[in-house]
Amino acid sequence: IFNNQLSKIYYPFNSKRQKQINSEKIKIIEKRITEILEVLGLDLNDKNLSKTPKRFAKMYVEEIFKGLNDSEFPIISGLMDNFANKEFVIHKDLNIFSVCEHHLLPFYGVIHLAYIPKNKLIKAQDVQKAINFFSRRPQVQERLTKQVVDCISKILNIQNIACAIDAKHLCIHSRGIKDFSSSTLTFEYTGKFKSPKMKSRFVSEINGANKKINLNIN
Repeated sequence: IFNNQLSKIYYPFNSKRQKQINSEKIKIIEKRITEILEVLGLDLNDKNLSKTPKRFAKMYVEEIFKGLNDSEFPIISGLMDNFANKEFVIHKDLNIFSVCEHHLLPFYGVIHLAYIPKNKLIKAQDVQKAINFFSRRPQVQERLTKQVVDCISKILNIQNIACAIDAKHLCIHSRGIKDFSSSTLTFEYTGKFKSPKMKSRFVSEINGANKKINLNIN
């Protein structure tokens, strides 16, 4: 049922291409990568390079970008009744690994998610599964932050959510200004978390796990 709602979580899909079977995608990508490597002057007869196009294609389709296939959305089996009537739940330091869509280089870091539950709670491992699904695409960090919030909102049928991603981008580290020390912070707030008081509480909670985060909450 939830898979049918994924189309409502914005992403710039080409639906025609998305419906191609994986083996077809791998063949096409393998051919194109072969052409790129040859243009760069590499000898694909070399034993270390001969299988690189196939490896690259399979990695993109079956691993790095498998989140482009809606059927890959994980089974969320860890919903629990909110017997303790928890007023505030926070998951800190969940892992994130994705690829920036501007240069197709990785970005990685941690994600913190907080929500005010109603009837159900979600286990941390299921939050991580949802994060992994939306991360396995060419992404923009700001969009990814919002997609995680939208996803948890749909799963739990709630409106009060806060999310922060702190990530390092290899497109900044390895090219351009080549800044190895910086990271990028993005935030998304819905419902009650839009208030300065709740933003402050959220940032205070995650600062314990993530050093110091500076945020103008006004």
